[in-house]
Amino acid sequence: MAQSSDVSAGQDATALSYNNLRVDVFGAHHSDALGTLLVNADIAAGAAIALSKLAALTVSRALVTDGSGVIVVSAVTAVELGYLSGLVSKPVANSGDESVAGIKTFGSIPVLPASDPTTDNQAARKAYVDAIAPSFKCGIATRDMAAVSGVQNIAHGLGRVPRFIRLTVLLGSDTLTYILNCMGTYNGSVVSGLYTHRHNFDAGFDYGSSSTYILWTGTIGGNPAPYQQQAVPTWDATNIILTWTKIGSPTGVMTFLWEAY
Repeated sequence: MAQSSDVSAGQDATALSYNNLRVDVFGAHHSDALGTLLVNADIAAGAAIALSKLAALTVSRALVTDGSGVIVVSAVTAVELGYLSGLVSKPVANSGDESVAGIKTFGSIPVLPASDPTTDNQAARKAYVDAIAPSFKCGIATRDMAAVSGVQNIAHGLGRVPRFIRLTVLLGSDTLTYILNCMGTYNGSVVSGLYTHRHNFDAGFDYGSSSTYILWTGTIGGNPAPYQQQAVPTWDATNIILTWTKIGSPTGVMTFLWEAY
């Protein structure tokens, strides 16, 4: 490798600046720095060039190539890249519909949307389960049988719409000449009522059923027909709602047990 004539006799070549030193590298004299002339073919196949010779890049980031094929630093961190290590299938996305196979164990309790399940295989929130969990309320109510037809509201206290109610009434006169037992249930769509009645003991025994009235009764001490109060049930999240129909002129006060589930 020959030096150019720019190096004078007796001058120390090592004292010359790199850019002032012209070296015939590829069979010609060049004034550029050597690095600007280096191409891939000039590097020996066995050259072990350390990566540390490259300019420092942003730490802990994955490298990708840009639209020109040049290596650039991406926004993907080393931690995020580590999540992909050992994956044997596509990772779960945070949006869109997917089917996930296998048993998955959660380190914390999953938080579900604030909505109730509508199909058999949907997960249920604690609030939903608490709202429909079995609970029971009961109490005593009365009805003035001389009152005109109208609506009676009985607060059930469930804090939700009931799934089932039962009403039971036992009536009898002081002299035991009149006894009436009546019980009815309602499940939101079907009414089932039963009654038994005995008047003056020597007048025989009467019984019957109804799919309309949950309760019905007549004048205490007298034949229940045609002097009656009849109740058609419904409900809401606050009340058992009884719509009474008065027939004739019944008298007395009916006391009955109500149960709500």
